[in-house]
Amino acid sequence: MTPTLCCWPHACRPQPRSAWQALTQLPAHLGAGRAFRWSAGDLAGWVFAASHPCMGDADGDGGTASGHYVHHDSYVAQCFFARHQLRHIDIGSRVDGFVARVAAFREIEYFDLRSVETAVPNIGSRRGNLFVPDSQPERVCDSYSCLHVIEHAGLGHYGDRLRPDGWRIALHSLVQVLSVGGIFYLSVPIGRQRVECNAHRVFAPDPIVRADDEVGLVLERLTWEDDGGAFHHPAAEPAEIPRSATACDYNCDVFELRQTRLTPVDSSHLRRSRGERRAA
Repeated sequence: MTPTLCCWPHACRPQPRSAWQALTQLPAHLGAGRAFRWSAGDLAGWVFAASHPCMGDADGDGGTASGHYVHHDSYVAQCFFARHQLRHIDIGSRVDGFVARVAAFREIEYFDLRSVETAVPNIGSRRGNLFVPDSQPERVCDSYSCLHVIEHAGLGHYGDRLRPDGWRIALHSLVQVLSVGGIFYLSVPIGRQRVECNAHRVFAPDPIVRADDEVGLVLERLTWEDDGGAFHHPAAEPAEIPRSATACDYNCDVFELRQTRLTPVDSSHLRRSRGERRAA
């Protein structure tokens, strides 16, 4: 295989459109390579290795600044920066997204069911299990986040145990970390309520609001991204969730909730979790 073609699969990628684009741009790529080799200039010390075609970058966008994770991670990090909260704990959000953004300006404590090793300053990580409430500290922070996590709880996606009510157990466990008056940033998919095994759940908004009330959380602000990718900023009246926030098939909402009262851990959930821990 020639040096130019040895990296050809990377240039084509699996998408037919990308492959066609690469084929149409191949003559220009080959011509540019020959021109560069014969151009005037100091190339002493440089070795021409196998060609690595990069097709489409000149005609594409400068980057992707949309999508659930981009919008939510950036928005919640900005909220946290503006509020100057004392101690922030995150459960399971993207380390290379929200967690890294917050770590750029302050310390953040990160818990995940799986181990996470990082040498990034300001990120302290440890393992925690939402089905074992006492595996996490209690009433220790005034700011808490859980972005795109509880929709997976109990589906076995990340090695957790199968539980149809896993999302509710997780929510009861989450609030034990937050002090009264603290802010909880919760992000979940909203749309036609369903389970898509074993990836995630999609929630109707009412069960989330009712579950929040059960554990003493009050909705303060709501943001969402609709099916078309448009990001909608906080509703003026959070008590009335706008129809546009619920009429999509799969949008993602960020609920900004305030903890108003202490709530005990559901004893039945705790008993089952301890039983699982003994069996482990």
